[in-house]
Amino acid sequence: MSIVKNIRHLISFLLCVALVATLMPMGVFTVSAGDIVEYHYTYTVSNGEATITGCDTSISGDVTIPSTLDGYPVTSIGDEAFYYCYSLTRITIPDSVTSISDSAFSYCLSLTNITVDSKNIAYTSIDGVLFNKNKSKIICYPAGKTASSYVIPDGVTSIGNCAFFYCSNLTNITIPDSVTSINEYAFYICLSLTNITVDSKNIAYTSIDGVLFNKNKSKIICYPVGKTASSYVIPDGVTSIGNCAFFYCSNLMNITIPDSVTSISYGAFSYCSSLTRITIPDGVISIGDEAFYNCASLTSIVIPNSVTSIGDYVFYYCLSLTNITVDSENIAYTSIDGVLFNKNKSQIICYPAGKTASSYIIPNSVASIGNGAFGACSSIISITIPNSVTSIGSFAFYNCSNLTSINIPDNVTSIGDYTFFYCSNLTSITIPNGVTSIGVYTFAYCSSLTNVTIPDSVTSINEYAFYNCKSLTSITIPNGVTSIGSSAFEFCSSLKNISIPNSVTNIGYYTFAYCSSLTSIKIPDGVTSIGERAFEGCRGLTTINIPDSVTSIGDYAFFQCSSLIGIVLPDGIASIGDEAFCYCRSLTTINIPDSVTYIGHGAFSDCNSLTMITIPNSVKSIGDYAFYGCSSLTSINIPDSVTSIGYGAFYGCSSFTSITIPDSVTSIGDSAFAQCSNLINVNIPDSVTSIGVYTFAYCSSLSSLVIPDSVTSIGDDAFYNCESLTSITIPDSVTSIGSSAFEFCSSLKNINIPNSVTSIGDSAFARCSRLISITIPDSVTSMGNYAFSNCASLTSVIIGNNVTRIGLDAFYNCSSLTSITIHDSVTYISWDAFYGCSVLTDVFYSGTEEEWANISINDGNDYLTNANIHYNYTENEAVEGDTNGDGEINVLDAISLRNSLLGKGTDNEKADMNGDSVFDIYDLLILKAMIFNNVP
Repeated sequence: MSIVKNIRHLISFLLCVALVATLMPMGVFTVSAGDIVEYHYTYTVSNGEATITGCDTSISGDVTIPSTLDGYPVTSIGDEAFYYCYSLTRITIPDSVTSISDSAFSYCLSLTNITVDSKNIAYTSIDGVLFNKNKSKIICYPAGKTASSYVIPDGVTSIGNCAFFYCSNLTNITIPDSVTSINEYAFYICLSLTNITVDSKNIAYTSIDGVLFNKNKSKIICYPVGKTASSYVIPDGVTSIGNCAFFYCSNLMNITIPDSVTSISYGAFSYCSSLTRITIPDGVISIGDEAFYNCASLTSIVIPNSVTSIGDYVFYYCLSLTNITVDSENIAYTSIDGVLFNKNKSQIICYPAGKTASSYIIPNSVASIGNGAFGACSSIISITIPNSVTSIGSFAFYNCSNLTSINIPDNVTSIGDYTFFYCSNLTSITIPNGVTSIGVYTFAYCSSLTNVTIPDSVTSINEYAFYNCKSLTSITIPNGVTSIGSSAFEFCSSLKNISIPNSVTNIGYYTFAYCSSLTSIKIPDGVTSIGERAFEGCRGLTTINIPDSVTSIGDYAFFQCSSLIGIVLPDGIASIGDEAFCYCRSLTTINIPDSVTYIGHGAFSDCNSLTMITIPNSVKSIGDYAFYGCSSLTSINIPDSVTSIGYGAFYGCSSFTSITIPDSVTSIGDSAFAQCSNLINVNIPDSVTSIGVYTFAYCSSLSSLVIPDSVTSIGDDAFYNCESLTSITIPDSVTSIGSSAFEFCSSLKNINIPNSVTSIGDSAFARCSRLISITIPDSVTSMGNYAFSNCASLTSVIIGNNVTRIGLDAFYNCSSLTSITIHDSVTYISWDAFYGCSVLTDVFYSGTEEEWANISINDGNDYLTNANIHYNYTENEAVEGDTNGDGEINVLDAISLRNSLLGKGTDNEKADMNGDSVFDIYDLLILKAMIFNNVP
């Protein structure tokens, strides 16, 4: 594993710590520029296909990878896509996936099973182990499996990179004779692995005492990590020690290398933390990169005269190493006071990290400071660099945590990536005038750095260059700089002032994010785009000037800039990114220019001081949650150009009193106007075809509403808890009324369900406590559970002739219900359907007594079964005086009419006894006379 990857793992951890201190929800996962985020996943799109690049590390349990993300088919799972998903136990791969990186499931330490859809043409699994389709390559043995041994199936020819990554329970692995290729990291950190057995007929590999070699034993490939021996003698005849052959063998204290060895490969002994002594024989010619990386107990090493090539970072992080000695006859290298140089001393290669001196003077002969030369030298306080030096390599002073000062001479023209990373006591630095670029992470985590001088020669500041330099108060960027990389100044929390020159054309992803002391900034005229999250979390930022040259504002660009009072958007902007101004809670007004066509997801969400905003005619779409929680916004004009209003777009705009939706709108998203508690009037245009889930829920001041003829469905919870709604017109076009659509509409007295409706969802009218009567039309075939439960004022119900089932608690606690009409289509009445209907006296049933007896009536319906059942009931034509519709004229009709006059029932044309179209006491007197035969 390369040093960059090792460092990346450390940085990922540090980023997690930093982000947890902010507002990151759930688990943390890295989002790179260009990545799209959906639910748990980050992904990229190419040629219309999605590649999963990352996953929220909080994901747990059984997970099925989606076959599509936002409509794009998922075809690839990228490098380390599920990296550090510790709690993931099972994963299912869909048939759409045709490419899986070997490292896709690295560090999924609880993963026990990988299942592949049987229709997948590229992959399969056997007992939870991932293979390619023809089973010639083993790709991933899940790290969480508990078995102590595993036999690789016959027919497998290749063991993939990371195939047994961190499989800490395995002690024995058997390799069949078919295997001809074993990739790097195949057995990476298998902590319990003590034995690798190779079939004797294998033509490519063999094993000796559980150690893996190539067939002729000229190369040692893998010494199992779990072996407990403290010493090991590499057999004579071995000429090459393979990449990472002894990686993480922390029990080994002594290794004997035979004279036959000529090359020590990349990472061969890295992380052998107990290794105290090793002798490199005279025959060795090359030592690969990171060969002894992090051998923390190694105190000294001798390099023989035969060595002509030493890679980068060979002795990096050898924290106890105090002395490197080079044979005097070596033609390529030398050492001075235990410090490694090339032969002519023009390059310093390694200053041992275990040296205790507090200062060091680099010799005048040195022109180059090598990669990682002083890495992790924690005792060094000061270093003198001579004028002869022209380049400083990557990681050169990485984690020199006590380094307080360093002077970079004017002749230096190149400073590498990560050069001063984590020099946490470095207070100031001057970059010489010959340097043209500040590299990736060059000064990251220099937490004491208060002052830095960037010369005019610099043209680019790369990603994370000054990341988390939390003591840096000001910085001047010279006019030559054209680009500032992603996160270049992120978490520079003390930075108050920064001048961006006109030469800059792009401000990258997270560039100034969480610079919480930054109060104002002027973006120069040359900038054309503001990257995603560029100023996120700049809580002290009050004003910002965006020039006319800017055409796009990225997602989350000003997210959580909670002190931002005002901002002027230039005319050239075409789009406002997702959550671009989310949580800008001091922003009061904003004018969106005519050039904008799209307002992104959550663009102004939770701007709770925003009182006015102008949306121009150019806008075609208002994204999901665009104005969510803008509780001070009293009104908004939606122009005719808008065709869609997103999910939750105006959710929680509690100061709205009215809103006009133009005829151009064809789509209103779920929850679009939910929690608009002061909204009294709303106009829905004829172009809208559906009212979505929760669309007007908790609009507690909404009193009336006309639904246009174009609407065919009313979604779940659409008008939930609209407690002031007294009337609503549902057109004949509506075919379905969703669950809880009108639940808790406690002021609703009358509602007409048209004959077009076929289904009424669960709790659709539950707790409509003032609803007096309801007729369920013959078109309805399905009526959900709790449909009219707790409608305490409901006195009469007519159920249409196509309903077959009366659901659970359908009329539960309808305490005023006196009569109900049920047709012979009903075959089932569920539990407690009429529980609490204590005044139910009459059931008008269209079938026979025998048919009634055949209805399955469950417990909790005593009030129904004890009522008067009127069999063979038919709905007669209107009979004058038959106010309760039972086909008879008697005292019950007088009671029904009296209830109507007292406001406890519905007006009925049968009760207009004198034909004056008015229902009053005179009609009641005539009805009484008719009942007692006082009318001739």
